[in-house]
Amino acid sequence: MKAIRRASGTLPIPQGWERLTYVLPRGLLDWLEIHGWPDLVSAEEATRYVDFWKSRKIALVKQTSYWAMYDPCPGSSPWQEIVLANTGHLGPMSFLSDLGAQYFVVHQEPDPECYLWRLKYVHCPDPESRFQERMQDVEAWLTTPAGKGVVRCDEVAWDQFDLVICMDIPVPDRIVQKCPHTCWAYFSTEPGSPLQKEALREPRQGYRIFLNHGFRRYRSRPRTRPHVLEFPFSFQSSQAWRDLSRHLHCETGKRKGVLVESTSWQEPPPQSSLPCTKLQGNIREYLAKMSNHRYAIRTNPRQRWGNWAVEAVLAGNLFLGRAEALDHRSPLLPSLDCPDLARALRRAEQIEAAGNWSDWFALQLEMVEQVSFRRPLAELTRLAGRFLQR
Repeated sequence: MKAIRRASGTLPIPQGWERLTYVLPRGLLDWLEIHGWPDLVSAEEATRYVDFWKSRKIALVKQTSYWAMYDPCPGSSPWQEIVLANTGHLGPMSFLSDLGAQYFVVHQEPDPECYLWRLKYVHCPDPESRFQERMQDVEAWLTTPAGKGVVRCDEVAWDQFDLVICMDIPVPDRIVQKCPHTCWAYFSTEPGSPLQKEALREPRQGYRIFLNHGFRRYRSRPRTRPHVLEFPFSFQSSQAWRDLSRHLHCETGKRKGVLVESTSWQEPPPQSSLPCTKLQGNIREYLAKMSNHRYAIRTNPRQRWGNWAVEAVLAGNLFLGRAEALDHRSPLLPSLDCPDLARALRRAEQIEAAGNWSDWFALQLEMVEQVSFRRPLAELTRLAGRFLQR
């Protein structure tokens, strides 16, 4: 492993040094995100943090206005079926899988704060029209079988939960204020929205923690304030992926070939000794493909947040990509930074020929598990734990 780490081009730079890197120019910070190797939360530590939550109750909540994430399922459904009832993203499924959270989809309440999500349309050509279109979609969806599983906020005993994770503000302030012993935390479902910008400055009254969607190795600029956690929307663990793959009977032991992200696919693909597959299909097809390939590639120059890189590695793929096209490039290793599909395929061929894929993958997985699960879990537990144990 040490030899691979040296070959990868990474350097040991302790996590504590991130406060000293705030003055570095953006170019050096970007370099640090794939070359630096911070202190890691160990698997044993992560297990202790998971154990902390086993005797506590967590709720994960979205409201009907948020189309992505999971549709409601019967209360007895296993977490895997909840995740598969998916209309957009796999999302923070480790709240369900690793921490045992209870999942709620709640009605759109009339309270003004529960409509703060509409600010995400502020830059649309016609924000009001876009808002009305979304509300019509919600009304139509409520008549479907999935819509029958929605509950009213007043029907849930929120004060029985130790931690409530909200997508936007689905629970009215009048209810939050009646539950002062519950630790309230929230995401903004749109990272660049006014709600996100306000929450980065200070938390909404009654809330203790804001989860910022980030998964940087070094949280230098912007620095996070005490109430803000560097916390990815893809809060996921490799164990959750293994359990989900087993639930779907995916053949994870017969991995082969390269999975190419759809916007990076070229027709025809560059010539390669490795078979290439374009990533497409429904949620079950997506999971099957993610679970039976050895490599995953994204080289499209369009800027993206980077969640797919996290999922690709947790699903068991060695990820190669174009660093400059990722807002969060922490999953990448320097020697896996490839500007185009042809060069990414050649690099995969070199690794395959050398016979050390497992070493490269183990190194990359160690970093991805750190930024996608272990460090966020550790810091959430510490911050929420101080509140809960007062």
